[in-house]
Amino acid sequence: MAIKRIGSDEWRTVRRVRLAALKDTPDWFWSAYEEEVDKPESWWRDFIELGAWFIAYETDRPVGVAAAIAGPELHESDRQLISMWVAPEVRGQGIGTQLVEAVKAWARESGVRELQLEVTEGNGDAARLYERCGFRATGRTTPLPRNPELVEREMRLRM
Repeated sequence: MAIKRIGSDEWRTVRRVRLAALKDTPDWFWSAYEEEVDKPESWWRDFIELGAWFIAYETDRPVGVAAAIAGPELHESDRQLISMWVAPEVRGQGIGTQLVEAVKAWARESGVRELQLEVTEGNGDAARLYERCGFRATGRTTPLPRNPELVEREMRLRM
């Protein structure tokens, strides 16, 4: 297993993994597959340029993704962990932890003060992963933007 930071030239890989994630676990993401499937190359490149993107590879096959971006409601030295996903057939092998740790290492090197994320209630596996990686619930909850019936819990990790 290898974790690699990628840039916008590898937009096709991000697109492939992100769309697989949106199909696999649609209730865990702010966007829907139908909203992103027809986005042009320029959109994907711009999306990647918003932050630091990491892909998990099993040999040469991408099997997971995580990214850190500046969020509109965050302090300028904070970043948001987004797009975290691991392919179902390789879950339980520690890939999620490796992805989160890659984001954390990048954050430390970049002078990030705090990482923030939002996890949908009912996604207990992800919440437990984040807790094992040092994130703590803040008590703040918000409705999932594209489905207000679902609630997201905020978690933070001080670097």
